[in-house]
Amino acid sequence: KGRKMRDAYDIVMLVPGMAFDGSSLKEKSLGGSETAGLCMARELAAMGHRVVVFANTPEIGTYDNVLYMPQDRWELYAKTTPHDISIVQRQPTAFVNRLASKVNILWQHDMAMGRAKDNFKAPSWNIDRVMVLSEYMRKQYSDVFEFDIDSPIWWSTRNGIDLELIDEAPGGGRDRKHLIYAARPERGLDVMLDKVMPALWKVDPEFHLTVYGYENPVSHLDGLYGALAKQMEEMGDRVRHGGHLKKAELYAVHKAAGVYVYPTPSPVSADFREISCISAMEVQACGLPIVTSHLGALPETVAKGAGTLIKEGDDYVDKFVAAVVKYATDDQAFKKASSAGKRASKKMSWTKVAEEWTEGFDKLFDELNDDPVRLAYHFYKRSDIFAAKAALEDQTGAGADRLRSLIDEHYPFIESDEAFVEHYRKNGEATTAHLEKQNLDASYFDGSRERRFRDIADRLKFELEGSKDVSMLEYGCGHSW
Repeated sequence: KGRKMRDAYDIVMLVPGMAFDGSSLKEKSLGGSETAGLCMARELAAMGHRVVVFANTPEIGTYDNVLYMPQDRWELYAKTTPHDISIVQRQPTAFVNRLASKVNILWQHDMAMGRAKDNFKAPSWNIDRVMVLSEYMRKQYSDVFEFDIDSPIWWSTRNGIDLELIDEAPGGGRDRKHLIYAARPERGLDVMLDKVMPALWKVDPEFHLTVYGYENPVSHLDGLYGALAKQMEEMGDRVRHGGHLKKAELYAVHKAAGVYVYPTPSPVSADFREISCISAMEVQACGLPIVTSHLGALPETVAKGAGTLIKEGDDYVDKFVAAVVKYATDDQAFKKASSAGKRASKKMSWTKVAEEWTEGFDKLFDELNDDPVRLAYHFYKRSDIFAAKAALEDQTGAGADRLRSLIDEHYPFIESDEAFVEHYRKNGEATTAHLEKQNLDASYFDGSRERRFRDIADRLKFELEGSKDVSMLEYGCGHSW
């Protein structure tokens, strides 16, 4: 489905975080970044790409033509198995070492933090693009990590939603005074309980709130979670916790509620800003008006007319309450916002994002291959000398001549089979002479920190897990000893 692809790519994704696999959306609640990883892998595979996802899952399994693997196997796979594109969520340090990929993409889902600047910049030599989810996020990352906002490293993309799953969710008669909060508690639930609900009840005591979440608590916020749970209990039947719902169940709730309320940020996380907000996209698709803050990327995510965004100020709570009351009691206001959200959501599908990514992959590969001499230097840096020589064919100029000289100086043995054999014979004899002088017991090998040796040893251990019938082809690497 979707656009006709020019190329299909071998894509490897690392999606650390909450435990999930390709079946999780149907079975349990799930966080935003994990949802994004699952949905994009599924949509990319549906377009014909070959996708492997490494995630916090104990089992190997295939779902929707996507192979899922435990994330502790990612490093060995990514370093030793050639593939076109590596996409890593949230962990720039995953690119510290060279991978067996042609293109490396860091897919970010959090605000940039100054304390993470070094971890972000150190591996940037090995990152071709950094995906950001909004223009707000691109500017925030540029400012914090001190990269030019117009740098080619930024790839402006977006989140998506599963429109088919939303369409399949049952609807029902709406309780317009039923309010929904489904964000992390530390992002504004305390504001909702402390300020907004008491002010709403003064206007109309029939308003009631249900809080939903997902099972991914943050240990250092246990005190806050406990206090909020106790506060909700003390507020009586008009405030309750609805549990951790599967996506389809949550969409059914959205289709029967009156207003989605999100007074972010919380005083305990005053600097937090949404860099996208999948929840805001989902409620729009469900026709549920949203009242939230005019901060971060929310003005980009919430379509014009689909809700009300309140700016910071002394009258924030009053304006928030007024907007909620308007959608709950004014039929025309509700219908207008509901229709605007549904209309805007038609462009928010994960399928559209997968199409945009595929076009971006094509463009990126074109850009990285538009100069044969630059491509030859790329191959030379990675010791892919025959490819470098092929790229230099018919190329002229100082850069091409310099690289030919380097190849002639350092790789004269590739000019003939006889020279190649002689080179490795001499090096093999030198290695043998060196090793014969060593006392090589098991501890020597177990303690080796040499990467090439460790890669071979780890690969052998991996292959031997299920079978002892294993063979390995060694070709001129000098390390089969």
